[in-house]
Amino acid sequence: MGCAKAQGVVQRFNRTAGSTMTSRRAAAAQAYQDMPVESDNASVRSVLTQLWGDFGTLQLSEMENYDEGITHVNEDVKTLNSFCVPPG
Repeated sequence: MGCAKAQGVVQRFNRTAGSTMTSRRAAAAQAYQDMPVESDNASVRSVLTQLWGDFGTLQLSEMENYDEGITHVNEDVKTLNSFCVPPG
Protein backbone atom coordinates (compact mmCIF):
# COMPACT_ATOMS: atom_id res chain seq x y z
CA MET A 1 0.00 0.00 0.00
CA GLY A 2 2.99 2.35 0.35
CA CYS A 3 2.55 2.86 4.08
CA ALA A 4 5.67 1.14 5.38
CA LYS A 5 7.96 2.77 2.83
CA ALA A 6 6.48 6.23 3.48
CA GLN A 7 6.77 5.80 7.25
CA GLY A 8 10.38 4.74 6.79
CA VAL A 9 11.08 7.82 4.66
CA VAL A 10 9.62 10.06 7.37
CA GLN A 11 11.62 8.30 10.09
CA ARG A 12 14.82 8.68 8.08
CA PHE A 13 14.06 12.37 7.51
CA ASN A 14 13.54 12.90 11.25
CA ARG A 15 16.87 11.18 12.02
CA THR A 16 18.90 13.06 9.43
CA ALA A 17 17.40 16.57 9.24
CA GLY A 18 19.76 18.01 11.85
CA SER A 19 19.72 21.61 13.00
CA THR A 20 21.27 23.52 10.11
CA MET A 21 19.35 24.71 7.09
CA THR A 22 21.75 22.83 4.82
CA SER A 23 21.19 19.49 6.56
CA ARG A 24 17.43 20.06 6.72
CA ARG A 25 17.24 20.84 3.02
CA ALA A 26 19.35 17.80 2.17
CA ALA A 27 17.15 15.55 4.30
CA ALA A 28 14.00 17.02 2.72
CA ALA A 29 15.43 16.55 -0.79
CA GLN A 30 16.16 12.89 -0.02
CA ALA A 31 12.69 12.40 1.46
CA TYR A 32 11.14 14.07 -1.59
CA GLN A 33 13.06 11.70 -3.86
CA ASP A 34 12.25 8.58 -1.80
CA MET A 35 8.59 9.26 -0.94
CA PRO A 36 6.29 6.80 -2.68
CA VAL A 37 3.18 8.34 -4.20
CA GLU A 38 1.46 5.16 -5.38
CA SER A 39 -1.01 3.14 -3.35
CA ASP A 40 -4.00 0.93 -4.04
CA ASN A 41 -5.89 2.95 -1.42
CA ALA A 42 -7.02 6.38 -2.68
CA SER A 43 -6.91 7.94 0.79
CA VAL A 44 -3.35 6.75 1.39
CA ARG A 45 -2.32 7.87 -2.10
CA SER A 46 -3.69 11.35 -1.35
CA VAL A 47 -1.68 11.61 1.89
CA LEU A 48 1.47 10.29 0.19
CA THR A 49 1.11 12.96 -2.48
CA GLN A 50 0.68 15.62 0.20
CA LEU A 51 3.81 14.42 2.02
CA TRP A 52 5.74 14.37 -1.25
CA GLY A 53 4.71 17.98 -1.82
CA ASP A 54 5.58 18.93 1.76
CA PHE A 55 9.11 17.60 1.35
CA GLY A 56 9.43 19.33 -2.00
CA THR A 57 8.55 22.62 -0.33
CA LEU A 58 10.86 21.99 2.63
CA GLN A 59 13.90 21.45 0.43
CA LEU A 60 13.42 25.00 -0.88
CA SER A 61 12.33 26.64 2.38
CA GLU A 62 14.03 29.40 4.23
CA MET A 63 14.41 29.07 8.00
CA GLU A 64 11.31 31.15 8.77
CA ASN A 65 9.12 28.83 6.66
CA TYR A 66 10.67 25.59 7.85
CA ASP A 67 8.65 25.26 11.06
CA GLU A 68 5.43 25.77 9.12
CA GLY A 69 6.50 23.08 6.68
CA ILE A 70 7.27 20.67 9.51
CA THR A 71 3.81 21.33 10.92
CA HIS A 72 2.33 20.25 7.58
CA VAL A 73 4.50 17.12 7.52
CA ASN A 74 3.48 16.19 11.06
CA GLU A 75 -0.22 16.67 10.28
CA ASP A 76 0.11 14.53 7.16
CA VAL A 77 2.00 11.83 9.07
CA LYS A 78 -0.82 11.68 11.64
CA THR A 79 -3.29 11.22 8.81
CA LEU A 80 -1.10 8.56 7.17
CA ASN A 81 -0.80 6.69 10.45
CA SER A 82 -4.58 6.70 10.83
CA PHE A 83 -4.75 4.71 7.56
CA CYS A 84 -1.67 2.56 8.15
CA VAL A 85 -0.26 0.44 10.93
CA PRO A 86 3.10 2.00 11.98
CA PRO A 87 6.15 -0.21 11.45
CA GLY A 88 7.14 -2.36 14.42
